[in-house]
Amino acid sequence: MTPAGGVATLAAPAAAPATRPRRRNYARRYAWFVVPAAVVVVAVIVFPWAFTLYVSAFDWRLGGERRWVGLANYAALFGDARFGWAMLRTLLYTALAVVFPLVLGLAAALAFHRRFPLRGLARAVFILPMMATPVAVALVWTMMFHPQLGVLNWLLTTAGLPPSMWVYSASTVIPTLVMVEVWHWTPLVMLLLLGGLAALPVDPYEAAKIDGATPWQAFRHVTLPLLMPFIVVALIIRTIDALK
Repeated sequence: MTPAGGVATLAAPAAAPATRPRRRNYARRYAWFVVPAAVVVVAVIVFPWAFTLYVSAFDWRLGGERRWVGLANYAALFGDARFGWAMLRTLLYTALAVVFPLVLGLAAALAFHRRFPLRGLARAVFILPMMATPVAVALVWTMMFHPQLGVLNWLLTTAGLPPSMWVYSASTVIPTLVMVEVWHWTPLVMLLLLGGLAALPVDPYEAAKIDGATPWQAFRHVTLPLLMPFIVVALIIRTIDALK
């Protein structure tokens, strides 16, 4: 619009719409989706942790009275030689139960990533151990490890080898449990790494082939670095499970 003086002026910009009330309405709507999950997390994770810390500050025997001791339980724990020995055995078990499934799972993922007849059936058979519940796995393997009635000792004696005590001996219990853990959870690592192999780009492999790289060089310098994020995820999952 031009005023009487002949100089054009710009109209004042329209006021911006109020967005704060709308955002508040969105926040209230989203809260109904967040609150149930927050309640579950507090009930299942936060409360047990808090209650455990509370109980650890007492000398509380079953059927007896509570007596406040503060940090005395922790001082006694770290001063106990059995606790240190148990921690070392736990770390040993965790290391073995993580490294072997990672190595075997990576090898299985590389094998199943290739095309061969009946590949889908072979994958289905390989992941069957992972589908079993931990309780069923423990019951079946406990029967197989029985010194007198177990099928494993029967196979050893049939082959002319001496029977083993398996989980009933301190010298063989950790390797035996690691063997069960590898059988049970190597398919999970295989599935994670197999998905990672399927998501890798093709261009680096074509460039490596043009440069004359061998299959081992392509795996070491192309596949392994690109697959490292998936390996880290599998490593974290297996470490948490083995420590538990």
